Formats: sequence, structure tokens, C-alpha cells
Amino acid sequence: MILSLIGSCLFAVYSIYFLPDDLAPVAQQLFKTIPILLLILFVQKTYEQTKQQKMYFILCALIFLAIATATFSHFILSMALFIIAQYFFIRAFLTFQLKKPNTVFLIIIVIGAAISIGWIVGNILKAQLYTLGFLISSYFVLTLTLLWLSLFTRNFLIISATICFICANLFFAIDHFITEVPTLSLWMLPPYYVSCILFSLVGTKYFGLPNKVIE
Repeated sequence: MILSLIGSCLFAVYSIYFLPDDLAPVAQQLFKTIPILLLILFVQKTYEQTKQQKMYFILCALIFLAIATATFSHFILSMALFIIAQYFFIRAFLTFQLKKPNTVFLIIIVIGAAISIGWIVGNILKAQLYTLGFLISSYFVLTLTLLWLSLFTRNFLIISATICFICANLFFAIDHFITEVPTLSLWMLPPYYVSCILFSLVGTKYFGLPNKVIE
């Protein structure tokens, strides 16, 4: 079980920093999917041992994330799969006993995310790409819902994973809709893989941190 987690981390590092540039695009995407596939094995074992409903939903989310990563070159298909993954993450969050977090913390995080997302969507609408603007807006509304609910779980791993996931989304959106981000993979993939790893650890009893950290 722990080997799949270690293997995921190693493959993630390789995919970010050592993957040859001259590798065929299809092969590159497959390599980038391997860390998530190994996390799926880790979460499946965790679910079999704990039978926690939240781990079932996280397992489903990771499966869709793996497919989305493998089909990353097909923008609409990949975005649809990411939407489904976020839906399952939301289902996982709803299995927690939700409690209101610190109000100041809640306002700062949500407003910061909303401003960043509004900046991206605003640039898309400026270009009069209204259909694309609607699709991206809908996607980020779901992302903001994910962030909002994560804060109410008051779980350090959940919140950290969600923030990392949103950062990866923002880097991708900035590169595609605002300005080119040099070496995009070096900016986008680390928070993306970290988010997947943190989500995978939610069901373990070794990595939980007390709620006082974020209260």
C-alpha cells in the first residue's frame, strides 16, 4: 500500500522535472497519468480497509482525474471529466460534519479565489468568446463551491488539497486565456499532484492534523 504512494511521488517528480521534451505527446500524457493511477491503488486499499464513504467518492474522483489527465489535449472532454471529478470531491466533503470556519479566513480565501477567477473570465469575455466564457464560468462556479465546502470540513488535508487543485487550474487558465506561462508544467503540475496526494491521504489515520490548525 505504501509502495503505491511512494511510487506516485517518484513518478510525479519524474513527470515534472525529467520527462524528455522530445517524447511523443501521447506518451507524455500517459506518463503524467501514472502518479494518479498509483494513487488510485492506494485509495482503493484504504477504502477496502476502512470502508469510509468519503474514500469511495475520492476514489471515483481520482479515476476521473486520471482519465482527464490522459485526455488533456482534448480541452472540452478533459474539462467535462474534471467537472465530474469535482462533483465526487464535493460528495466526499459532504460526508464530513460541516462546521463554519473562522469568518476572516473564509472571506479572505473565497474573495481571493473569486477575484482571480473573475480576472480570467473577464479576459475571455473581452475577446467576445461568450460560449467559452459561459463554460469556463460554470466550471469555476463549481470550483468555488468545492473551495467553500472544503473550508467547512475544517480538515487541514482537504483544504490544502483544494487550494492546490485550484492553483493548478488557475495556472492552466492563465496560460490559455490571458498570457503564456513559460514552462507551464513546472507551475501547474506540482500543485496538481500535491492536491491528488493530499486527497488520497484523507482517509489515513497517520496524516490527520487537529482542527485547531485552521480554527
